[in-house]
Amino acid sequence: MRDADKQLLAARYLDFYQMAYSILRSETDAEDVVQEALAVTMSRHLMGNPYGYCLRVVRNMAIKMKARKREVLFDKIIEVPANDTDSDLQSQRLDILSSLRQTLPPRIANVLTLYYEQGCSKAEIARRQGISESMVKKLFYKGIKALRRQMLEIETNENDTIWPPAE
Repeated sequence: MRDADKQLLAARYLDFYQMAYSILRSETDAEDVVQEALAVTMSRHLMGNPYGYCLRVVRNMAIKMKARKREVLFDKIIEVPANDTDSDLQSQRLDILSSLRQTLPPRIANVLTLYYEQGCSKAEIARRQGISESMVKKLFYKGIKALRRQMLEIETNENDTIWPPAE
């Protein structure tokens, strides 16, 4: 990559950071994504616009990171065992969890959606909803408890077998 292109990318660091931050809502994650995207872009021999290429790389990396974080957070809710490597089962659990969240009261479901899908902090959720942060925490933990209870009920019902078998 030419020195002029490297200088252009360095001058546009803030643009890349703002793109990543708008998706991730985390300063450290946004910085990590931008650094990695710059390294990827500078290692390529590009013909054309390195700014546009790097911006796309930042966007794609941020979206992937957000998706991975969401899966990790949902896995914590539904307590996926460490030795459970069946991705179909994990995907199925995430689908069940999403449908269960719709059965929650709207205030609780909204808090969980803002926290897990939009990456809002509990303080930010409190500001958005016009309620206290302690109320957000209560709603959050009430929702998590309800989701865990519902997941446990579903999984125990799926694992129940009739004994003795019918003849």
